[in-house]
Amino acid sequence: FTSDDENVVTVDKEGNVKTIKPGVATITVSYAGEGKYRAASKNISVNVVRAPSSIDIDDEMTMEIGAGYTLRPNTVPNGIKLTFESSDDEIIEVDENGFIFSVSYGTALLNIYFEGDDYYLPSNATVAVTVNSRITEILVNKTCTIGFGESGNLGAKINVPLGNLAIDGDLKYIINNPDIASVDETGLV
Repeated sequence: FTSDDENVVTVDKEGNVKTIKPGVATITVSYAGEGKYRAASKNISVNVVRAPSSIDIDDEMTMEIGAGYTLRPNTVPNGIKLTFESSDDEIIEVDENGFIFSVSYGTALLNIYFEGDDYYLPSNATVAVTVNSRITEILVNKTCTIGFGESGNLGAKINVPLGNLAIDGDLKYIINNPDIASVDETGLV
């Protein structure tokens, strides 16, 4: 047994073939002949193709505004170099190591790519990342005592755990008994 390109495949004396890298090689099986048996040979073409690769990760995830998370997808082969891209940097940002930072609420796609190499085919995966608002509490005077014909402001404030985040949208005031009092869009009763 012989291989015409041992950079692609090798073969031992028992005919066991080992692939080295993608390419085409010819293995020759030969018999020198002996006595009444003539010499013979046969060529076998071996086409070594790149192996499939894969990226295994959940196709959806949810985060809160201001949260960070490092993706660690399972890959075949293990440890391949991945490229990460956000479909909308205004919702999620991602760095070259797969660290995601949620910037604003909404949904964006996180695309993960393996470009392939000499041994493995390219692959990709997509994760739909939903970012939820982080407003956890509205602070307001629980009761407001105002004399008849007078006005007063409820002084409502939004309490956000991450103090440097901007809040999109306004508070909406609703009064449960409009026969007693009214409230405008600024909280004035």
